[in-house]
Amino acid sequence: MNNDSIFFKIKEKGIKGIAKSIYMRTYYMLCALIPSMHGSTARTIWKLFQLLPINKKLILFESEPDFCDNSWALYQYLLKERPNYHFVWIVQNPHNYKGTNNNQTSYVSRFGQGMHLKTIFYYATARFNFYTHWTFRPYIPRKGQTVINLWHGTGVKDTKIKSKDYFDWLLTTGEAGIIPLSTCLGTSVSKTLPLGYPRNDILLNNVSSGKDNPFCPKGEHIKKIILWLPTFRTSINEAISEKECDTVTGFPLLDTQKDLVAFNEILKEKNVVVIAKIHHLQAEKPVFQHKFSNFIILTDKLLSEKGYQLYHVVGKSDALLTDYSSIMVDYLLVNKPMGFILDDLEKYEKSRGLLFNDVRKVMMGDHIFTKEHLYNFVDKVVEEIDEYKALREAQVLRVHNAADGTACKNIVDYFGI
Repeated sequence: MNNDSIFFKIKEKGIKGIAKSIYMRTYYMLCALIPSMHGSTARTIWKLFQLLPINKKLILFESEPDFCDNSWALYQYLLKERPNYHFVWIVQNPHNYKGTNNNQTSYVSRFGQGMHLKTIFYYATARFNFYTHWTFRPYIPRKGQTVINLWHGTGVKDTKIKSKDYFDWLLTTGEAGIIPLSTCLGTSVSKTLPLGYPRNDILLNNVSSGKDNPFCPKGEHIKKIILWLPTFRTSINEAISEKECDTVTGFPLLDTQKDLVAFNEILKEKNVVVIAKIHHLQAEKPVFQHKFSNFIILTDKLLSEKGYQLYHVVGKSDALLTDYSSIMVDYLLVNKPMGFILDDLEKYEKSRGLLFNDVRKVMMGDHIFTKEHLYNFVDKVVEEIDEYKALREAQVLRVHNAADGTACKNIVDYFGI
């Protein structure tokens, strides 16, 4: 039976499921058309709402994807520590959070570049606004409000999208990250604070061996779990897409499905599992529909379904594979082996740009340029050979001001919340 047929859908979802799907699609279409305001209309309403007093106990949060990363981690801390505050999350579909609300939290909509009445009201009256990705970019915060860009990683890659400083403060992990991040975003060094990233508090509270990883296949034969977080190569955002570096798989070095099959066989022989987290901005690729025994694809959807944030599982690994991702900085906190896949280094540097003349000098792990290098790295992880351990130990306190898991506390204390 065709999977697209109405009979298959009724069998799969039931009459109630079909009715609910129709209702939800209609609801979102109406929400997008009716209450969403653009341009001058939204600006005018925002100006009117500024006549209202600022609510000193109101804090906004926003992230991409919704309800995650640094914003989520700080929100969870405040939820416990500040019971007299009200929190508002700006999300794509508030209906997704129906039934999960507590007395302290509300959810409001954003649709594309349009603004909703409730959303504009909260933007105009909140005392604090914490975000990793911000919808309300064209509007300057009013006097008495504080907007903090938590950002989503201090790494080595540049960005073609420079900030216009709509925020009051930009956060990074430590003193060593101030100049690279402010340079990357084109903002002032004086506005960049090394208070730490809230998500790293989660990381430090969830460090153990790879066998404890909830996405690790069951089996006593498994020796090591390697987490692979590749930088996405094809973004839906044309301004920051590295199309020159894209492959059939989206992974560096392993360009085709045939490469992945061969790598999976190597991993089986060595009793190693690689859990590869796909970046949420990476385009969907058919190759990911294939299932491998020792090469596990991890997505934001799968994390959400299991009730995890990414940083709940990052520390539950025995080593990290990455390339130009900011994860290299955060992973210093767990002091486990890292391998950097750099086969497209020259192309990537020309396409996206890097913040260092020789980026390899700040990559404290194996530099991988060939498949043989990759296989050797896997062998070293199994044999527990780690030549970079002392170097990482020497650098971690320079890179992280909150290496003791106190980033959330640092932020709350600094801003007097």
